[in-house]
Amino acid sequence: MTEHPDQPEQDLDALSRTVVRLLGAATRPPRKIELSSHSASLVIEWDPATTVVSAAPPVEVAEAEQSHLRYLHAPTIGTFYHSPEPGAEPFVAVDDVITEGQQVGILEAMKLMNPVKAELSGRVVEILAADGAPVEYGQRLIAIDTR
Repeated sequence: MTEHPDQPEQDLDALSRTVVRLLGAATRPPRKIELSSHSASLVIEWDPATTVVSAAPPVEVAEAEQSHLRYLHAPTIGTFYHSPEPGAEPFVAVDDVITEGQQVGILEAMKLMNPVKAELSGRVVEILAADGAPVEYGQRLIAIDTR
C-alpha cells in the first residue's frame, strides 16, 4: 500500500485535534504529551490526583462587588488572542457588556484557532490574560461582573 505524501501531516493534524479535545475535557493539565506521525501515536500522561492547596487571593474588591464577579477560564492550554488578527479591534474591551455565547477571544492550540466564547452575560471588568500570552488550562482570562 502506497502512502499519500500528505498523510503524515494529516495524521499529525488529526492527533493535534484529539489532544485539544482531550485537554478541553480534562480537569487538570497533563504532565506529559507526546505525538507521532506515520501510522499515528499519542501519549498523554497526568500525575496522580493530588490535593491542591492555594492561598486565598488578595482582597482587591469589596465583598459586595466580589460576589458578582465571575471569570471566564481557558478551556485548554495555548496562546490567547484578544482580536481576530494583528491590528484588528479586540473582540471585547473593559466595560463592554457581553452576552452568553459571544466570542471574546481566540485560543491557539497546536496551530488550531479555537474561538473562546462567554459562558455567561455581564460587564467586562478586567482582561486578565495579555494579548498573545501563553495560558494554562483553567487560567482566568476575563473578569465579568454579572450584576
